[in-house]
Amino acid sequence: DFPARTNMAEKLRQRGNRLYVLGKYEQAIASYTEAIAKNPKCSVYYTNRALSRAQLNMWEEVAEDCQVSIGLDPKSVKAHFFLGKAQSQMRLYEDAVATLTTAHTLAREQGQNYGDDIASTLRTARRMRWQVEEEQHSRKQGELESYILELMEEDKSRQLSLLKNDDSNEREKIQQKHRERSLELQKLFRESDKRREQREIPEYLIGKIGYELMKDPVIVPSGITYDRQVLEEHLERVGHFDPLTREPLVKKELIPNLALKEVLDAFVAENGWMED
Repeated sequence: DFPARTNMAEKLRQRGNRLYVLGKYEQAIASYTEAIAKNPKCSVYYTNRALSRAQLNMWEEVAEDCQVSIGLDPKSVKAHFFLGKAQSQMRLYEDAVATLTTAHTLAREQGQNYGDDIASTLRTARRMRWQVEEEQHSRKQGELESYILELMEEDKSRQLSLLKNDDSNEREKIQQKHRERSLELQKLFRESDKRREQREIPEYLIGKIGYELMKDPVIVPSGITYDRQVLEEHLERVGHFDPLTREPLVKKELIPNLALKEVLDAFVAENGWMED
């Protein structure tokens, strides 16, 4: 009957947990699979199996388990977190960012403390997404540069072909103009490369729970710096405690981090792309 099956499923889950602690991941997976067969409606069994599969880098299977778990429990922080990690490992960075953002929001709403785990994983996914976009942009830019240089070379050859054989002065002028234009073009592309290399936000300027560039940094008694708006929202919606240390915290204890604020303002001023 159903109660007996659910009871057996729970025993199998507990057995899987013990095997997981011992590092016997394949056996743990088998135990969780048996638990799922007994009770396929329990979302926790899928996230437990997903965690074991993650230890074996079975990322597609991790994603499948997490998607089933989310179908059963749409507010599962663990399922979203593990799914986001799997998507990131599969280089599905756009999906990973969306999933991890949901995990981060759910954790805050439910008052669950994951420390910096979700936020740091999200920052990594965002950075990798940016890196892939930059690599694609760099490749396209290189192709464009080569194409323009080829056109310039063809134009130079065409102009030279129209000259008389003894017109050496004009020939030198055409070649010199071609060299100058080629150097100018290459300079423009190198400057573009340099600007792109600078488009990365230092970790110390990113909020601990907002995972975005801070605007109004404040220090709390634990010594951690947060973005004021994000922290105050946490205090109002989740509870009056430090998001990372869980120590009691109220608004009046927030102290402006003036030194970091100066660094932030300088970074934004030097990087116009931050205004986009």
